[in-house]
Amino acid sequence: MDKELIKTDTVWYKIKKFFKGIFSKEYKNENIHTEKDYIKESNIDNSFIESISLDKSVESAIKKRNLANNLMNKKVSIENLSEYQVAEMITFFEKYIDSMDKQLTEIKEDIIKIKQDTV
Repeated sequence: MDKELIKTDTVWYKIKKFFKGIFSKEYKNENIHTEKDYIKESNIDNSFIESISLDKSVESAIKKRNLANNLMNKKVSIENLSEYQVAEMITFFEKYIDSMDKQLTEIKEDIIKIKQDTV
């Protein structure tokens, strides 16, 4: 078990860690990493993992979209967000509103074009 590396960037690990943190007090003491652990993790060649993992920008876009959905569905309140997350959500929703405006103008133009063709 000492030679195995625990992958902490997977979704299942994060979910498991979350539930263990809620239901176990002992887990908090086990989760302490030493400096040697971090050095081991940084020295490992992760080329295969990087080749199959999502691009960082795509991954962050997915996280932003999930956070935005949680905000809109009132699963998360604004008070629970950090200042950085609030700024991200403001830019996300501004871009979203702009894209919706563009789509609406295109639809309006198509409707006007169809009306002119039928007349």
